[in-house]
Amino acid sequence: MIIHPDKLREFAKQIESEKNTAQSIMASVTAQISRVDSIISQSTGSLTDWSHMDTFQQIAEQMRQNQSELSKLQSTLRDEANDFEQADLSDVNWQGLLKALGIVGLSHYSGFLRIEYSRMGNHYVFKYNRKAAHFLKGKTGPKWLKMVIQKFNRKQRLMREQGKILKAQGDLKKGRKLIVKHPSLEQQVKKKIFGRTTAGMVIEKAKFAKVFAKGSAIASAGASGMEAVKTAYARIKDNKKHYNGEKLDEMNARAIGEEVNTAAGKVVGSTVGAYVGATLGAVGGPLGAVAGGIVGSYVGEAVGGLAAKYTKGWASDAGAWVENKTDAVAAKAKKAFHDVKESLNSASDKLFGWI
Repeated sequence: MIIHPDKLREFAKQIESEKNTAQSIMASVTAQISRVDSIISQSTGSLTDWSHMDTFQQIAEQMRQNQSELSKLQSTLRDEANDFEQADLSDVNWQGLLKALGIVGLSHYSGFLRIEYSRMGNHYVFKYNRKAAHFLKGKTGPKWLKMVIQKFNRKQRLMREQGKILKAQGDLKKGRKLIVKHPSLEQQVKKKIFGRTTAGMVIEKAKFAKVFAKGSAIASAGASGMEAVKTAYARIKDNKKHYNGEKLDEMNARAIGEEVNTAAGKVVGSTVGAYVGATLGAVGGPLGAVAGGIVGSYVGEAVGGLAAKYTKGWASDAGAWVENKTDAVAAKAKKAFHDVKESLNSASDKLFGWI
């Protein structure tokens, strides 16, 4: 968990203490002003300058506003604490997580496709058992199927060779694309089982976390993007029931901005979670690295989606700005963005210091 709920509640209690202190100071100042007014009213002289009372009233009003803002912040912190607690269970895609872990575990422990250390211990190696390897290379099975597999693998190999030639000639982008897009059948099956890894059957141990996190980002981007489109479409459809004209365009733009923001949060969270999980899981060996990456990816995606709401307002305003292109909305979006940065800067030491 990134931020512990109890720490948020503790911060809320600290704010209550600050509120009480401010209230005590205000009461003391009010009492002093009252005594001064009493002395003046009982004196024989005449006071013509009452500007101190205007100043006092301004300070009192500012204090009341500050108290109100502090109360709102307390409420927000308590709500966030509850959200983070609920996110531990409800926001994680447990079905997808357990399914991925189950497939990996079954494949590894059955011997169908194991993941092991290399002889030198500096690489992770994916190994099929002999029967599976021969079948995926087109060496065993019905004759017609062997020919189909051999033809497919031969075509993929030729495309990869062409990619290597292009890379040697200096066309790195096109060459790399050909190599990545044309894995052999055994590489494709491996990638499906050990999802979010590269197609290669050998991965450097030192680079595995980065490789897994990159795969996680690509997978999350696709899934989150589709989810964002689906949700935004539903919101746009609902907006038609409540708005029309320019207001409908603005609300649709806000819906798109907010959903894109949420999708981006999930991708970032999933990527970071996969990297951390794979790195920590590596302590348990090759399979631990994969399992840790899977768990970290799913949990990180849930936390990223939850954290995205902190920039929801700015994303909404940005979406409206793109649609309306008006100075007023642009200024509001700019201010919202500035407020987000200021809030994060001022709160980081107190909140993130507890991580």
